[in-house]
Amino acid sequence: MRIIGLSFRRRGISTIIGVIIFVGIMFTAVIPMFLVIRQADTLHEMRKHELGILDEERSREDIRVNVFPTPDSPPPPELPILTVRVENRGEFLVRVVNVWANDQSIESYCTVQPLSYVDMEPFDISETPDSYLVKVTTDRGNQFAADSGTINYLGGGEWEDGMFVINVLIYYDQGGVYTIDVWVGEEIGEPDYTKVIQKSSGTAFTYFDVTTHGAPNTYHVKITRGTDVIYSDQVMIGWPDGPSVAWVFA
Repeated sequence: MRIIGLSFRRRGISTIIGVIIFVGIMFTAVIPMFLVIRQADTLHEMRKHELGILDEERSREDIRVNVFPTPDSPPPPELPILTVRVENRGEFLVRVVNVWANDQSIESYCTVQPLSYVDMEPFDISETPDSYLVKVTTDRGNQFAADSGTINYLGGGEWEDGMFVINVLIYYDQGGVYTIDVWVGEEIGEPDYTKVIQKSSGTAFTYFDVTTHGAPNTYHVKITRGTDVIYSDQVMIGWPDGPSVAWVFA
């Protein structure tokens, strides 16, 4: 009887030791796995958050692109020489990584601080079609076309732009009735152009085609909301030594 009791006792101890070893093996195998999964989930959430920030910055990137003949370029140039002006209207630093002239890629790089502009290094075009549509690409993946649209090369260093335009963008969440008056030149008398816009909310946009007055030229723009003057200043269309499109923000 004593021998049988000792045998059962040894078996019980062996079973307990086996369970302890099994549990130890499970802990050493499962816990690191859970830690790896937890770390992977954390990295995934971090990456998801970073992508969300990048998407938000990409959607809020706001730049204006203007293209015009490079002033004081040697006449007549063997090839068309252009200057690209990038104006950053957003709140984030903009990095331009590429310029496209039609389907021709031109490697170029510049950084533009918020609420400022940069004239990129002038470049010539290796191919000489009759017209050019210029775009720029940023490091966030956005692509912006020139506000001036397509410009035409006449040869011998001469360029022709299709239109001279004043764009007006009004930021007022509550909306209202806006009267926009434009005078050609610096004198203010009877407006040469007038438009009335009514918006219940959000931004208001309109433009004035001033091609018939030629360029370069100075214009005075006045914007009233009801009876309140919210903008009154001069803008310049400097073509061919500057942009053919002027922007007014109010």
